[in-house]
Amino acid sequence: MCEMRNFIQPTAILHYIYPNVKLDFFSEYDIIKKKICRGVRIMYANYHTHTYRCMHAEGTPEQYVKSAVKGGMKILGFSDHVPYPYKDGFISNMRMKVGETADYVSDITSLREEYKDKIKIFIGYEAEYFPKRFSAMLENICSYECDYLILGQHFLDCEPNGEYSALPCSDDRILGAYVDLVIEAIHTGKFSYIAHPDLPLPLSDADLYAKHMERMCREAKLLSVPLEINMIGFLTHRQYPHNEFWEIAKDIGNDIVIGCDAHCAEFLSNTEYHKKVYEYAKSFGFEPLKEIAFKKVK
Repeated sequence: MCEMRNFIQPTAILHYIYPNVKLDFFSEYDIIKKKICRGVRIMYANYHTHTYRCMHAEGTPEQYVKSAVKGGMKILGFSDHVPYPYKDGFISNMRMKVGETADYVSDITSLREEYKDKIKIFIGYEAEYFPKRFSAMLENICSYECDYLILGQHFLDCEPNGEYSALPCSDDRILGAYVDLVIEAIHTGKFSYIAHPDLPLPLSDADLYAKHMERMCREAKLLSVPLEINMIGFLTHRQYPHNEFWEIAKDIGNDIVIGCDAHCAEFLSNTEYHKKVYEYAKSFGFEPLKEIAFKKVK
């Protein structure tokens, strides 16, 4: 069984990250407690993988590697929530600490050597783009080996005061700010793809929603930055993936990638989950990328 146990701990952290979702939602993981499917191997690579160090996922890096091998993957990229060195000394409760960077890299480097005959392993991070602290963040992670970054713009500014990107809003203020940040971020040339690009809540004004999301999709296409259809969002019925967004991406012709967003190792070996998300992508006419090309971080 894919025993999710306390999938993300504690519940309060989840509510901090996803405040628009009812707390009792996070105990409703029966939908992802099914028997591991040993069907057709679908996912060749996954670049969106977390570990216990972000404090809201479970499992060691090696557990994720073993699960990926079991699921038939040939490439596994680790992308835990990047440590951000905040100027005032604030320590986030949803990302690894700056002081854990060396051990994170060391653990993955060791696994890369140990499992080199079974799977190719890369070292990366899921990162927000916070202009005021972006250089400091890069300075830390680039002191060590780093293969890639994916952009996960959960907040509009540095914690703890930055607004969550999916807060309910009666106008387009949050959505517009989110899209502006994402566009600025991908123009740095540091991000290899955009994770859950459809994170913000849709607007009641569909035309206004489309106007902003078209801006983002066009810039992503221009810069050859793929968009991620997020597996955990799909399986747990979050506000993403959002059908209207993917209709826009289809019309613009964006490249897409499937990202497990694995906070539990079993996500990487459950080919039934992979199949369902691929079927969702195919319903829009997408052919998900088998691999991605990394943008240089250093």
